[in-house]
Amino acid sequence: MNSQIKKKIKGAIGNQVIKERMFCQSCQQDKDVEINFSKEKVICQSCSIGYPISDETYNSFYKELNKLGIY
Repeated sequence: MNSQIKKKIKGAIGNQVIKERMFCQSCQQDKDVEINFSKEKVICQSCSIGYPISDETYNSFYKELNKLGIY
């Protein structure tokens, strides 16, 4: 993962926690999760297990921020 993309996303989002429905690696199904970019963790609301934010998730947020004209 490009460290500049990670840095830009952290700068744009800051300490906000984003709630989203995503695939939980532990539960093996879509669940409500919290994405915390300052801690670089995705935390499942069902099982409470945290795991690193994937490159795919970073790229997805980067594309969305790009569409909004932030970058």
